[in-house]
Amino acid sequence: MDLASMLRESLKQRQESLRLKARSVSEDNDVIRAVIPIQAGYKLDFIRIVDADGQVLVSSQLGAIRQARLQDTSVNRAARTGLDLSGILLAENRAPASMIGLISIKSSQKILAGLVAGLAIDDTALQSIRGDTSIHLVAFEGDRVTAATLPLQRDRPWQFPHPDGLPTKIRITGEEYLTATIELQSFDGATLKIAVLHSAKEIEQAEQHLWFVVGGFGLLGSVLIAVVTIGGFRLTQALSHRIQRLTKATQELARVNLAIPIPVDSQDEVGLLAEGFKSMAEQLMARDRQLNQQVQQLETTLEELHRTQSQMVHHEKMSALGQMVAGIAHEINNPVSFIYGNLSHLNDHIHDLLRLLDAYQQHYPNASP
Repeated sequence: MDLASMLRESLKQRQESLRLKARSVSEDNDVIRAVIPIQAGYKLDFIRIVDADGQVLVSSQLGAIRQARLQDTSVNRAARTGLDLSGILLAENRAPASMIGLISIKSSQKILAGLVAGLAIDDTALQSIRGDTSIHLVAFEGDRVTAATLPLQRDRPWQFPHPDGLPTKIRITGEEYLTATIELQSFDGATLKIAVLHSAKEIEQAEQHLWFVVGGFGLLGSVLIAVVTIGGFRLTQALSHRIQRLTKATQELARVNLAIPIPVDSQDEVGLLAEGFKSMAEQLMARDRQLNQQVQQLETTLEELHRTQSQMVHHEKMSALGQMVAGIAHEINNPVSFIYGNLSHLNDHIHDLLRLLDAYQQHYPNASP
């Protein structure tokens, strides 16, 4: 499956490389007259120029597709519109398919034509993709093989796994291969499939080697288990005794007996644990002393707070009493001031009334004028 994914990525890279070649060709000012030298220079198996009216101006096929009849109707239609596309172009008569790229040839005002550049997916191309690896590649359409890195009979039907299926074993040329298939869409909706074959013999050898390694490790593991079991039993006894002593000491710590001595007799995990408990007990004792000091300080502070609170309550009472007395004095002072302010006037009026009464006593009932 990984090899099939790598094949798909390799084809994508080659397709992008083909697009770049086609773009370089389309930017040549003398592309129509020099199309054959350009085709040879860029090592293209297929090159075609289609104008905006759909007329094929130049068409050249080399290599494995020299005499092939291509299914190019959709390609010509796409090239005429000046689209930038890439895809697979199938052929008839058992000829290899081609990987092609479409690039428009433009002037400053409009699209002049469409350039179609292609590389045949033949035996040589598959061998180049395969490289020095141990895999083999087979390109096929339906049940007929169009290119392969194996010596296959091209005139007989072949059955390869479906692209959506899991890898399966097939026998080719007397040898079993584990096979996965990828699918490439062509312009007219048909598909080209490429099967990735990996020798099942290598996988079986790897499987046997794996079982040998697993068996060796199993035997070694059995011996180690026996040794570890015996040694572990004795070690467990020693550890159990030390852990029991440590457990008793920790129980005493749980009863707040922080002065209990905790033995530290080694530097292994149990010794480190005992040292940790000892350090914890010392820290707890120091924390207790610190807490006792803080409690005493808090008690002193609380007493001072009570005294301060009593003083504040007394001051508040006196302040409230002063405000009340001041209010009462104010309420008394207002009418007294009013009365005091009118006493002189009242005295004058009373003297006037007394003089009038004396006058009445002297002259009534025969009043003088």
